[in-house]
Amino acid sequence: MQHFLPWWWEENYRREVEIVNFTDEELELMVKHKLDAGQIAFRREMRSQFRNRFPEEYAENAETCFLTSGNCMFDCEKLDIELKKPPQYYDEKENGRMLYFLPPVTGKQYIIGVDPAGGGVHGDNACAQVIEVEKGTQCAELLGHYTPQELAAKVTVLAKKYNMALVAVERNNQGEAVLAYLGMESGYPHIYPEGERQGWLTNQGTRPPMLSRLEVMLANMPHLFLSHRLLQECRSFVRDGNGKCAAASGAHDDTVMAMAIAQAVRAECRVRVPETETEPGLAALAA
Repeated sequence: MQHFLPWWWEENYRREVEIVNFTDEELELMVKHKLDAGQIAFRREMRSQFRNRFPEEYAENAETCFLTSGNCMFDCEKLDIELKKPPQYYDEKENGRMLYFLPPVTGKQYIIGVDPAGGGVHGDNACAQVIEVEKGTQCAELLGHYTPQELAAKVTVLAKKYNMALVAVERNNQGEAVLAYLGMESGYPHIYPEGERQGWLTNQGTRPPMLSRLEVMLANMPHLFLSHRLLQECRSFVRDGNGKCAAASGAHDDTVMAMAIAQAVRAECRVRVPETETEPGLAALAA
């Protein structure tokens, strides 16, 4: 099992320097983690010494613990700017596992990208990302440890809420079970097809372009992505020595993959029509 150990657990990481004025960030750390002035003095010294590399050398959260900034696939500066903004969700359910950023709008089309998981409490999370078709704006995010049956039920409710959204489930591994539950138990009709089989297949041919598309969108339109959970996972999504992009050791990529799937399907299915015309349903696009 992976564990994150913050730098302040080391008793020797302190300096005997008198500090009178603390920044808001320092005060927040002191309250949240019960740090004292000696530890803050050490932190100031290390920040001055390591500058931009401080979050890597002296990590203060699990997302940056395994991060090598030079290898991050996404634009770290853009991500950090967005992460400094306050959370923008207007509603949340299930103790924060379900976040709503933008409500459904009559006449608009939506896509839900789904990255399933096994459902165990110690494994990866399952994630569903709701985006609006016209601009690709993130509208809602579901993230939690759900079995395929639970995930299918929750995605069905979410899809109906967002105007009978087109649901794109990654069919790798547990995805086949989610698709089966969507069809047999939920009877949900708007499921993304790929050839003769339902679902999105992530493989060596589809994975690089879907991630590259997300990389470009985050670099040029970061305001479209409103989830801090997504941005934090992007922050620890790195390239290895062979050029493959994936979550850093100990980090997760569930929100990243679900969003990449949603944006990839949007690129295939998007329809541009004048505002005065009625937009066709996504069911017709998927037919």
